[in-house]
Amino acid sequence: MDVLAPLSAAAQKSASVLARFGEHFTARLKQQSETITDKKKRETNTINIDANRFRKFKGKLDDSLDVVSNTISRTEGLRSQLNGLILTVNNAQADPKADQDAEGYRLAFNSILNQMRDVAGKARVSTNLLGNDGGLGLRYPSDPSGTPSGTVQTLRGINLVNDYYIIDSEGKHFKPKRTLNLIRQLSHDPEAATNETN
Repeated sequence: MDVLAPLSAAAQKSASVLARFGEHFTARLKQQSETITDKKKRETNTINIDANRFRKFKGKLDDSLDVVSNTISRTEGLRSQLNGLILTVNNAQADPKADQDAEGYRLAFNSILNQMRDVAGKARVSTNLLGNDGGLGLRYPSDPSGTPSGTVQTLRGINLVNDYYIIDSEGKHFKPKRTLNLIRQLSHDPEAATNETN
């Protein structure tokens, strides 16, 4: 067979079949490639949606962890200040000249107490678990599903900004009235003031 010779009918038919087979194979390959590409895109999108949901979940947990860490740090500071408050009271009780030095002990006690109020009442984070005034507390997700029905837990705080009571040896209750700079004697129900004492 000569290369320049015309193709026989059988060779032409064979070449035509091969060409159609090649076109069919190329079309089929293109379709399968598009199907696989679409499937992978859907899987990637699903993964990205899940990843975004977990990123949001992690962000909320990070915020909650920051509140709890801040609360723990401030609680440790309060514990140290409380020890200073107890030491001041114990020193006043043990001091035979406490009556003469009463003003110094009072100033030291009030200074430490005011510092404690500041630590409990002021937080650098949005939720203050130590100066909680009955708010919702710290709400954090415990389920990364991100659905409205996802589980949310609540950590309630307490209010440590409160004043203190003094109960004397006779069982009488006294409470500071800071705005008037004096101490009031209360009935056994600490909410009902009865009279003032000096």
